[in-house]
Amino acid sequence: MVRINSIETVYLPDGTVAVRPVSTVGAVLQYAAVFIDGRPMAFAHVERVKSAKDRRGRSGYASSTHGIQCFTGLGEVPYYVPI
Repeated sequence: MVRINSIETVYLPDGTVAVRPVSTVGAVLQYAAVFIDGRPMAFAHVERVKSAKDRRGRSGYASSTHGIQCFTGLGEVPYYVPI
């Protein structure tokens, strides 16, 4: 499991749009090390997880039972992130 820091677009009550930082949880499916322009770079192929706390249908939010984070499955389309 990894913590994924990203941003989320939020619509405010006055009709304006704001961006807020979001921290979610995902499962690493695989790692990849590649050379781009002669420089080594590492990427992780991740997928956000589903949990009981995720009532709005978005993935990546952990629920906890007795202080332990619990997940019910994988959620969104997998994607690569730099690590």
